[in-house]
Amino acid sequence: MTIRKLLPPNDTALMTEADTMGVPLLFMDQHISDLYETLYFNNALGLAAPQVGILQKLAVMDVDDTKLTLINPEIIEASEEMVESKEGCLSCPGIEVTLSRHKEITIKNYRKEGGEDTITLTGQAAITAQHEIDHLNGILITYRLSSLKKHRYKRQVKRWG
Repeated sequence: MTIRKLLPPNDTALMTEADTMGVPLLFMDQHISDLYETLYFNNALGLAAPQVGILQKLAVMDVDDTKLTLINPEIIEASEEMVESKEGCLSCPGIEVTLSRHKEITIKNYRKEGGEDTITLTGQAAITAQHEIDHLNGILITYRLSSLKKHRYKRQVKRWG
């Protein structure tokens, strides 16, 4: 297992939709191990492969009692009920945003052994899955900031170089 380096916030890979993982899933076991190692090293709830430069629809999360590997995940159902969520992101250091997320979601997810599952998540697990699926689609929490906050953050990112 290897702790992967996080991409800097201005890396265009973070703003690009990841590729669907094909079969056979080359290097998947190593990528999954590396993602979990990086997740735990950074004391985070979730981590998407594009955050470490792997442009595949792969993410991991460990929230409360829900440890889940997301492979080509797709939200197929979402509750109408929304919850406010205060979110940070390893790709956007120093930013915390309050977002409205679905309280419950059902996702179609592929198993690394083959086949697919549908999984229903609620609460923080649902919020984390939505956050990581956003990453797989090239969406950062900074896209959801007000114009003023977005401008301030862009200036900060430019200074990081």
